[in-house]
Amino acid sequence: MMHIENIGGMASSGAICNGSNGNGNGNGITIITTIRNGQAHWANYFANLTDILGPDDHAVIVDDGSVPALMLPTSFSADHRITVLNPGKIGRAAALNLAISHAPTPLIAIQDVDDQSLPARLPAMRDLLARYPENLVFCDALGPNTAPDDQLRKPRIIPASRLYRGNPFHHSALAFHKDLWREAGGYDGGLECCIDLDFYLRVLAQSPHQSFIFYEAGLIRRHTGHDRQYSRLSPKTYHQTALMVRNRYRAKLKPPVWSRAYDMRHWFRAACAYWHHDMACTATRPIGQKHILALVHLPPPLHGAAAMNERAVHIMAKRHRVSLLPLRFSSSIASIGQSSLLKYGRAAFYAFTLLRQVIMDRPDQVYFSFAPSGPAFWRDSLYALILRALRLPVIFHLHGRGLKALRDRSWLAKRIQKRVFKNQTAIILGKALNAEVAGLDCNVAIIGNCVDVQEKPAKLDNPDQTTRPFRILYLSNLIRSKGVDTAITAAGLVKQSLPELHLDIAGAEADIGKVDLKTMLAQAGLLQNSTYHGAVGANEKAALFENCDLFVFPSRYANEAQPLVVLEAMAHGVPIICSNAGTLGDVVKDQKSGYILRDATDANELATLILKMQENPAARAKMAKAAHETFTAAFHPEIFERALNELFDQQS
Repeated sequence: MMHIENIGGMASSGAICNGSNGNGNGNGITIITTIRNGQAHWANYFANLTDILGPDDHAVIVDDGSVPALMLPTSFSADHRITVLNPGKIGRAAALNLAISHAPTPLIAIQDVDDQSLPARLPAMRDLLARYPENLVFCDALGPNTAPDDQLRKPRIIPASRLYRGNPFHHSALAFHKDLWREAGGYDGGLECCIDLDFYLRVLAQSPHQSFIFYEAGLIRRHTGHDRQYSRLSPKTYHQTALMVRNRYRAKLKPPVWSRAYDMRHWFRAACAYWHHDMACTATRPIGQKHILALVHLPPPLHGAAAMNERAVHIMAKRHRVSLLPLRFSSSIASIGQSSLLKYGRAAFYAFTLLRQVIMDRPDQVYFSFAPSGPAFWRDSLYALILRALRLPVIFHLHGRGLKALRDRSWLAKRIQKRVFKNQTAIILGKALNAEVAGLDCNVAIIGNCVDVQEKPAKLDNPDQTTRPFRILYLSNLIRSKGVDTAITAAGLVKQSLPELHLDIAGAEADIGKVDLKTMLAQAGLLQNSTYHGAVGANEKAALFENCDLFVFPSRYANEAQPLVVLEAMAHGVPIICSNAGTLGDVVKDQKSGYILRDATDANELATLILKMQENPAARAKMAKAAHETFTAAFHPEIFERALNELFDQQS
């Protein structure tokens, strides 16, 4: 998942930044506001800030492309509590993320520019967040002519299932700890609306035991006029997005079955809006913009294909209108590829949802992360045939291998593949995978994967610097066919010549668990020479790459194509020993940026190459530099973004 502090871009050089970006005073709270035009509300908004901000409070305002640009009143020009950012037009979700990332206090309170906080609001929010630090906290919102009620009430706990009947909360009444926003991944910039509902449900999905805290006191005065901000939205878009957002989190939050009846309201209203839809909206679409339906697997669980899908969706959303249909079949790495009645049920449900979505809001293009093997191939083929029957152009993104092997042993699979891919576009990850789509009569685009750019590794500037003990890193989900067993056996053999060797293993448990891993390490004599780090986050992963001397990846996974972990090693300037699976023989240049194993199961060969690298620090440093240069030249994120945009531009 992308690092939240960078969502929405950085403030432009013209931004007015009078506030601090430090940790701030724990007693303060930061008002977050995004503004796009709505000039009629500016004077009242700033007057309201004068009334409510205490000495430790702050306000961070993002001007989301107002014309003319927002300017601070003279009375606030020297006020250190006010920060105004002018990044240009980036969208409301990105603007919220940008504003929150600049908040100098750990406590956040949302307020739209056309609403007003009553003087009691911020003290009440500070008190509630002190008592409920791990919850989203709301207060009541008053109408423009409603008198506030001073009667004290106890906060109410509202379960997430309440939102399946409708969203009872006003976004301007929200307050929370900044850590909750960071852990949830921020607001989703790929949604046209309902970003607040999506954020609420995502926060609760992180911990199903959480609930909403609702304080039944009117502390926000809500503007309800015809010029209300963010009110210009088609009913069809709202109801379709609301359904999609609820579908995203239903499996995790498990609302009562009867609550599904409320979906009928959205289906009915979306259908009515569709039949009465004013086609003039198509004429107002910006030149070059398309409506793209993204049929993709997204985290969780986190794996290479899901990470690339998430990146692709964010890239497309920058230039096009993207409707998202996330396919969620597995809740953990271990359950990927496993069949179950629940998965079959979900497959049928998604087929119905797909059909309804494309009929109600026909896209110009479909971006489909297609599963090339196993039971998932047959499921995705059904979805593809639905799209073909409706004559929708599809760009298939193949993150793995398996099409060729499947059609070689099944005449039915061969026939279906030809029907699915004929005259469509297939993205493959490298020339080595051309055989996957050979004979399918489709357009082929080669776009390699990418990973985030790292600062230039210090080890590249100090090629003679070595660390002791010699550290080997294996990083991947603990799937046996990914080669962790071979890596452990080889490290055990190396230890006989290099007693101070240390093996770091990181990755989520899958068909190998902690107990199995400990047994394997004991058999190899590595219990005292190894560390299992479990599933690691971005910072832990970066530290492992920076501290290792060598990365090993002897994968024999049948569907291996272009694993991101190898690209991450290259980005960090780490020499690599890996198998020749998928495109790895082209990614890692043998004897230049690392070594390619002739046999991924041969622990003796791997041990020999490890010792060869350990004994020659100068050659190892040269390989590290070559790996980093290859990453920059071929797998940089800008290369991936440019290639994907060019592909969509070429489609008619």
